Amino acid sequence: MVVSFEFVWVGCFVNIKPGVFSEGRSDFSVDVGGEHYDIYFQGRGVSGSAEALVPLVMLAAMKNNQDIHVEGVCSPTFMANMCSLSSIFSKWFSADGFHQVSVQAEQLRVPEPAVGGRVASFFTGGVDSFYTFLKHKDEITDLIYVHGFDLPLEETAKRRAVSEMGRRIEQATGVRFLEIETNSRRVLRDWGRWGVHGHGLGLGCIGRLLTSEFKRIYVPSSFHESDLFPWSSHPETDVLYSDESIEFVHDGCEAFRAQKIEFISGFSVALDNLRVCGEKNQLDLNCGRCEKCVRTMTSLYACDALERARTFGESLTSSLVLKQLIYDDSIVAFVKENIALMERRGKSGSDICESWRVVLGRSSFENKLRRKIYKIKKKIGLNM
Repeated sequence: MVVSFEFVWVGCFVNIKPGVFSEGRSDFSVDVGGEHYDIYFQGRGVSGSAEALVPLVMLAAMKNNQDIHVEGVCSPTFMANMCSLSSIFSKWFSADGFHQVSVQAEQLRVPEPAVGGRVASFFTGGVDSFYTFLKHKDEITDLIYVHGFDLPLEETAKRRAVSEMGRRIEQATGVRFLEIETNSRRVLRDWGRWGVHGHGLGLGCIGRLLTSEFKRIYVPSSFHESDLFPWSSHPETDVLYSDESIEFVHDGCEAFRAQKIEFISGFSVALDNLRVCGEKNQLDLNCGRCEKCVRTMTSLYACDALERARTFGESLTSSLVLKQLIYDDSIVAFVKENIALMERRGKSGSDICESWRVVLGRSSFENKLRRKIYKIKKKIGLNM
């Protein structure tokens, strides 16, 4: 049954229209906050669903205090969930200027419950991604990689490396590596910070565009349940992209990062393809020198797995560890996890463990000074 509503709108609102759909591609035109966006999503299974864009425009609507109106038929459960998401974000991020807004549609229809269907997990090749994938390997049929979120669209060479990684994983495991390309990240970055506010909303948008493909989508966690804080992808908010047709699951909060590495180190597919590096213009999967690379290499070293890991070109040395900088609380937590892991695995007295203790013992002032010098050297092109 279709339920129709007539709306009387007071003030401004964000109006979302269905996209222009052709095989494997959907195009949308969005106006919000005085800005115009021509957005596309390309990849197998994407739809032209207007309701899928609600998470994408959420930050802009909340920043401009504009309610969201969706043209066409929408899921009442999903619309109610998006109102709940707005309520949560407005409390978490009130200091950032986000207001609670309502989300409504012209017509509401309860979707059919998912029967059968495939099971996916969002995937970048990192520790969190591999942990969720391998933990649910008997269930997961697809890994979803979003080009334009994880990497800028212009980084085509790195994209090819990621695609090759995906093909290797397909051959080794039989899962489908599903690549989605989009230019929609700008909509979220224009109105908030990508990590803190935006990336979870982006994944929610992609997942809703793929509801005809999947009955369940896993969203790998970034943090342990004891370390949770307001963050765009969170166990309280990721589940709100669900309705009767699809289930979203925030997965992996029970394990610390070092524990995840300890788990995945037992799988050759992870050691052959692990990708953790965030350095720009890095053509290989990992640079082997940045903070994320070195702490991951340390965990693999502690698990006697580093020599079997094929995606790190550098050797782990005490001098490389001593170059690392601690510039936020999350890195402090990761360093402490690694030290505890090395102590538990019988490497407490190693040069690597001692070097991390030195790094952890530096003052905040020294770390800030070292980071400033690092940025200056990097800007002028000195070899780091």
